[in-house]
Amino acid sequence: MSKFILAAILLVFVVPSYSQKLMSDREADGLKSNVKSVSTESSRLKYESGKWLEDKRQMDSVETFDSDGNLVSRQSYDYRGNPFQLSTYFVIDGDRAVKQETKRYDYDPPLMVPGYKADAKPRDPRYSFKFKYKYDNRGRRTERAWYSNDGSLWLRYVSVYNGQGNEIEWLRYTADGKVNGRSVTTYDSNGNEAEKTWFDPDGSLSEKWSYTYELDSKKNWITRSSRKWVTRDGKSFFDPYEVTYRQITYF
Repeated sequence: MSKFILAAILLVFVVPSYSQKLMSDREADGLKSNVKSVSTESSRLKYESGKWLEDKRQMDSVETFDSDGNLVSRQSYDYRGNPFQLSTYFVIDGDRAVKQETKRYDYDPPLMVPGYKADAKPRDPRYSFKFKYKYDNRGRRTERAWYSNDGSLWLRYVSVYNGQGNEIEWLRYTADGKVNGRSVTTYDSNGNEAEKTWFDPDGSLSEKWSYTYELDSKKNWITRSSRKWVTRDGKSFFDPYEVTYRQITYF
């Protein structure tokens, strides 16, 4: 058992002090200060005439938070820049939950309709997923469990933090307890992600990224340059890939 997995298990079973402020959605997203909304758009990079140039910018998402840092809504956009999914977050029966509504367009592929199962569990139409969290004694979110609206566990994330409070690793488990994925992150001096690596369930490398930033006066990033780890001609290196822009409003 790796030291990271052992640390995650130990953190999950620490009973938090109820005087400790629990991590909010805003803090879990790495946002600093009293952020109200984040609008994100991105531009792919292309190599032309000996230099990297940005393609057309396209909307990615718009997130809104309440004054306590709880995520209220997330509007996601598809590959053509059209809004395709609205996620609305709220509390139901004492747990955080989300209701997702998807908009389809004539260019979308046909919708796959699952067959009827006689033993299918009844679903709660009030929400799409419900979340249950566990925290350590510093109020950090050490476990995030996703439950479908039929009450069954879907996925579970276990997080490991460093001394600065940054999430340096998470492990994703399926309902039967098997590791479904893993991510390892390093941070720069401002607490922003410097490198992030994803691993497949078998432990093999899935993706690896490197990031640099421009920050606003609150130390939140407003421009992020992403480079993707690629292998070409027998050599592996970070290749420029995308620039992401954020417009942040504050309370």
